[in-house]
Amino acid sequence: RPPAPPEGNDDDSDAPEDLMDDDQMFEIDALLTDAFKSARQDRTQAKMHASLLVNFKFRACTLLDIYLKKVPASPHTVRMLLPLLRSLSASLAPAPDGNDQLAKRLTSLITQGLCKAKMGALTPSDADEATIVLKRVSALASRSKTKPLVAASAAGALYLLRVIDACATADAANQQAVVAPAGEVVTGMLNDFFTRKDCRLPATFLEQAVQRCDWLPPLVLPAVLPLVQSARSDFLRVAAATLVATTLRHLATQQNGGGKEGGKKEKGKKE
Repeated sequence: RPPAPPEGNDDDSDAPEDLMDDDQMFEIDALLTDAFKSARQDRTQAKMHASLLVNFKFRACTLLDIYLKKVPASPHTVRMLLPLLRSLSASLAPAPDGNDQLAKRLTSLITQGLCKAKMGALTPSDADEATIVLKRVSALASRSKTKPLVAASAAGALYLLRVIDACATADAANQQAVVAPAGEVVTGMLNDFFTRKDCRLPATFLEQAVQRCDWLPPLVLPAVLPLVQSARSDFLRVAAATLVATTLRHLATQQNGGGKEGGKKEKGKKE
């Protein structure tokens, strides 16, 4: 028979000493109330700061829109594109970080304001800066998973090609040197479109680029011609054939009428 436990050795004998009295409980309640109130205030303040930041961005968009209308040929226009695309990317994020209305405003500012700005007096250094921006914008246009950002980036890339084309026209003696780096970027985008499954570049981008830049067809045609047969899908083979046809038509226009200007004259004669 096991021996009986000694008296005074009860395990629960010390439990009352661990309990708090009423005054201590009231103090804990007050501390908890203050903590919850502070958390609510922090959330309210965070929402207020987010709202103020969105309003500030809207005002900044309005000021940039006015600036583009008043000074469309500013050399700062090219530098605006990448920050605006980054802001668009942030505004397209899921709630609560994103904002649909701000995304629409930024898209309009990029595609309707900046990308349609008039060209001013340009120099080869402007082409260098535009090419640097083009490399980063082309990555957004090719690999972003958000359709509005892809569309805005593609429009921005076409605008940058227009800037580079104007620089090459202004410096005809060194045209090849001016456009060569941009040509490498465009051929890289072409390779992405036809070889990468995750490429989001619009199918019409390369056609529009070829039609707008007289120096692109000789670079694009050798790269795209083999893809008419070797592209990995029927869709891409059709896209390659369409791009070849567009490139050949533009080359024919250049030979017959002198590029973009000649194409306009031919169109006027037909009318």
